[in-house]
Amino acid sequence: MDLKHTLEAGEFAILAEMEPPKGTNISSMVANAAKVKEEVTAFMVPEMSNAVMRMSALGGAMVLSQNRMDTILPGPQPHRPAGRSPGGVRMRGPEYHGGYR
Repeated sequence: MDLKHTLEAGEFAILAEMEPPKGTNISSMVANAAKVKEEVTAFMVPEMSNAVMRMSALGGAMVLSQNRMDTILPGPQPHRPAGRSPGGVRMRGPEYHGGYR
């Protein structure tokens, strides 16, 4: 069941947090997410605040979405200046928008 249907049914949603990878190699992030895909409702992809060269949370969420996994980008948090994170954007996999090319 996807996140939308789980929440509409009033059921408990299980989220897994996936950090965006360092650099541009996404294979380990996708492989690790695939291992638990059937056990979780959706993946939360936070923007990492430390000064390390990383893919953005939006990029990481798009990769998981393209691999048919629901994702959540958390909204602004008190310890971050306003506008630094994408404000609770939820992304759906390609089956919901006709796929990516």
